[in-house]
Amino acid sequence: MTRDFFKYLKDQNPEQYYWLAPGSKQYVWRSGNFEYKASKCYNLALKALEYEDKKMPYTANQTWREIYGNKFPA
Repeated sequence: MTRDFFKYLKDQNPEQYYWLAPGSKQYVWRSGNFEYKASKCYNLALKALEYEDKKMPYTANQTWREIYGNKFPA
């Protein structure tokens, strides 16, 4: 789910300035260039999943922490 969310964010059109929130249809305005950070987190998520597949839980958790912070997993 994390990987897919960051893929969605990194693939957004950098020239789009607002989105409509589901349900309320309120405007959500762009605040800076988030595609770069989303791309970085997407690549980290791919690495973490690869480490999990290779049965390397410590390294996977360290990689997830680069995205979520030191309190991951709680």
